[in-house]
Amino acid sequence: QGHRFLLPEAENVREYLSRFLKDISKQVCFLPSDYFSFQSGIFVTDNSLQIIYPFADRPFGFVLENKEIVEFQRSLFRLLWSRTKSDNSFE
Repeated sequence: QGHRFLLPEAENVREYLSRFLKDISKQVCFLPSDYFSFQSGIFVTDNSLQIIYPFADRPFGFVLENKEIVEFQRSLFRLLWSRTKSDNSFE
C-alpha cells in the first residue's frame, strides 16, 4: 500500500516532496491552506504518530508511541484523509 501523507497545501511542500520523496511509494492528500495553515507533516504508523516540521528555521520532528494518543490521531488522520482527495501532481 505504501505510505500515506497528510500535508498542508503549499508550494514549498510540493518542492520538498519532488526533491526528497521521489522514490517512496506514496499517496498524498493536501489539506486546504485556508483551513490548515501549519507547516508540518503527519504520519501515523501501526505503533506511532510522527510529526515533522521540515520548514522551520531549525527543522525538527518527534515521535509519540502512546497507544491512546496514536489511536486518537489515527482516527483524525482517517477522517481528514476521507475528506480530502489524493493528489500526486507534484511528481
